[in-house]
Amino acid sequence: TKYYPVGEDIFADILKAIKGAKEFIFIEIFIIDYGYMWGTILEELVKKIEEGVEVRLLIDGTNVLTRVKGDFVEEMESMGINCKVFSPLYPIISTHYNNRDHRKIFVIDNEYAFTGGINISDEYINVFERFGHWKDCGLRIGGEACEAFTIMFLQMWNASSDDLEDFSKYLERKIDPFGDGLVLPFSDSPMDGEDYGKNSLLQLLNRSSDYVYIMTPYLVIEDELVNAIINAAKRGVDVRICLPHIPDKKVAFALAKSHYKTLISNGVKIFEYTPGFCHSKVWLSDGKYGFVGTINLDYRAFYLNFECGVWMKDCHAIYEIK
Repeated sequence: TKYYPVGEDIFADILKAIKGAKEFIFIEIFIIDYGYMWGTILEELVKKIEEGVEVRLLIDGTNVLTRVKGDFVEEMESMGINCKVFSPLYPIISTHYNNRDHRKIFVIDNEYAFTGGINISDEYINVFERFGHWKDCGLRIGGEACEAFTIMFLQMWNASSDDLEDFSKYLERKIDPFGDGLVLPFSDSPMDGEDYGKNSLLQLLNRSSDYVYIMTPYLVIEDELVNAIINAAKRGVDVRICLPHIPDKKVAFALAKSHYKTLISNGVKIFEYTPGFCHSKVWLSDGKYGFVGTINLDYRAFYLNFECGVWMKDCHAIYEIK
C-alpha cells in the first residue's frame, strides 16, 4: 500500500504505472476534462495501444453535457481506446439520473490499482487553481487485493452491455510477497439496499478507543452519523474533522457549518484547510485502521452514487496517513 497526500503525487505514480503496463489499463472516472492532466495521460495511453496494450475508459454521463465534446467516445475509439459512458443524460425526466458513477479507479494489469478523490482535471493536481490549493489524496494497492478493483471495473463495464464477455483473462492474480496488513477494497451501490460506505465509516467511529481523524470536503450528515461522532467524543475519543476553508459549493459549506456548534460543544475538534479546498476522503482510527476512497460525508455519497474505497488495518499506508 502507498498513500498519496496530494493529487500531484498520485498522478505521477499513475503515469509511471501506465508507462509500465504490459496487458491492460482500465480507467473509471467521475470527472474528465481537457487540459494538461488528461492530455498527458492520453498521450501515454496511445503509446501503450501501439504496443498492444488494451485500454478501456469508462466515464460518467454528466461529462458529455458539461466537460467533453459530444463525440468524445467516437474520438477515443478512433485512437484505439475502448470507451463507454455510464448512464448518458437525455432530455427526459428520470430519477435514475441521480445515481452517478462517482468512483475513481485506475487498474494496471491486475497488478496495481489506484483510487481516492482525484479526478482527471487540472485543478486536482494544482496545474489550474480554482479554490486555492486543492488538497486531495489517493491510495495505491499492489498484489492480490487489486483483483477487487479489476472486478469492480468489469462489473460496471458489463452493466451497460448486452454482450456476454469472458473476463477471466483479466483476473490472473499477481501475488505480492511483500504485502503488509489487511486490505479490503469495496464498492457501494445504490441498487443493493445495503449502505456499505456509511456502515464502514460508522464502524470506524463505533470501534475507536483512542482517536479518529477525518478529512472530508462535505459534512452534510444525518442524525445517525452525528450521534456516532458525538458518542465517540463523549467516551473520550479524540475526534478531529478537517474540512475546506475555501468551498467549491457555498450551500454545502453552509450546511457543514450548521453542524459546527453541536459537534464542538460535545468535544469534537473541527479544522479548516486554510490554503484552499480539501477534497480528500480519508479516515484514520487508533493508528491501526484507515479508509481512503471516493465517499464524501453527504447524502449523495451514502445513498445515491456508485462509490468505492479501501478499508485497511495495520498497513504501511496507515503510518503514511498519520
